[in-house]
Amino acid sequence: MMWPTRRLRHFVTLNPPVRELDMLPDGAEVAFLAMDSISDGGGYSVGELRAPATAGSYTRFANDDVVFAKVTPCFENGKRARMNNLPHGVGFGTTELTVLRSRSSADSGFLAYLVHEEGFRQGAIASMTGAGGLKRVSDRYVKDFTLPLPPIEEQRQIAAYLDRETGQIDELIAKQEQLLTILAERRQALISRMTTPPGDAKWSSGALKHYCSRITDGAHISPVTDDGVHPFVSTRDVQDGRIGVANALRTDESSYRYMVKTGCQPVSGDVLFSKDGTVGRTAVVDGETGPFVVASSLVILSPNVGRILPRYLDLVCRAESVQSQVRALVKGAGLPRLSVTNLMKIRLIVPPVELQLELIDHVARSEAMLADLATKATQMIALLRERRQALISAAVTGKIDVRSA
Repeated sequence: MMWPTRRLRHFVTLNPPVRELDMLPDGAEVAFLAMDSISDGGGYSVGELRAPATAGSYTRFANDDVVFAKVTPCFENGKRARMNNLPHGVGFGTTELTVLRSRSSADSGFLAYLVHEEGFRQGAIASMTGAGGLKRVSDRYVKDFTLPLPPIEEQRQIAAYLDRETGQIDELIAKQEQLLTILAERRQALISRMTTPPGDAKWSSGALKHYCSRITDGAHISPVTDDGVHPFVSTRDVQDGRIGVANALRTDESSYRYMVKTGCQPVSGDVLFSKDGTVGRTAVVDGETGPFVVASSLVILSPNVGRILPRYLDLVCRAESVQSQVRALVKGAGLPRLSVTNLMKIRLIVPPVELQLELIDHVARSEAMLADLATKATQMIALLRERRQALISAAVTGKIDVRSA
């Protein structure tokens, strides 16, 4: 198909004024969209209404406008939406949005897919300006983006075709995501069941501090440097029972030696417990990651192996019996935090070491099966998203003829 090539500026208005917002009656409220209100891959939810008078320098939009996040990483994640059914037909939101309003030769449904087309996305990413995590897609790039533009009726056919096809793909993705949720719930239920004593069992109980020879948090300094070589592990590096040092921050040699000297370096067999941010994450240090030091957001637990094995301490800390205590003791709304003093008071119920070995083995085998299913579901989601992206790019650029589809 041969479509005339045009610049985007010739058939859209970029960041148009929305004067209707200032003309609403007293007491009216309109949609306010924070970045979290816009979903990855398209769509939005109105979670908040605000008075038009508070719009100030926020980004304004109206029904049928197309918006997309212009800041990294939200742009790369595909945050975009076509506005519809807005209260009073208008709204405003985060300043990190770019707004496109179609003119007579463009269909807004087509535009919503255009800004998700791979050529537009990759060019936008390459043209981003700014420093660090605040790089943005420039308005100039958007205005000068060139593409073959089909007749408006064909644009509508393409948008309708993609609505139908991507809707089916999204349903499949949702089912796989639901499966991941179910698998995570089964894993948690398994751990809680294996760490709960039968009615007639004689398990020991006591505060966490009685089962550990050492409980200490990491460094209360931030000696991170661009040329640092030693991993400086924090809460973000502890996920799903694993410790990832590949993407951890780095510290210099002198700071590293100081932190080792002051006890901020865990050894094989220690258990890490996150006390700041996402509280309650745990992982066993197995020595395979190599030496590293930890930030103050993590607590190093050195189990008394005569009473509790490292893998069992990790399991019981992830069980609901402990996690419920953690939730009750966490303080702070902006940055949830659990003090070391309160962590030491958390009560554990622990079986004999011989039984711990059996339970650890049973959980490991069951978790391996659940993990395999989760991996397959994750891979399926990735494939479906790739298929979705390829379909959008092919349809928008005319590589497939949707008129016969």
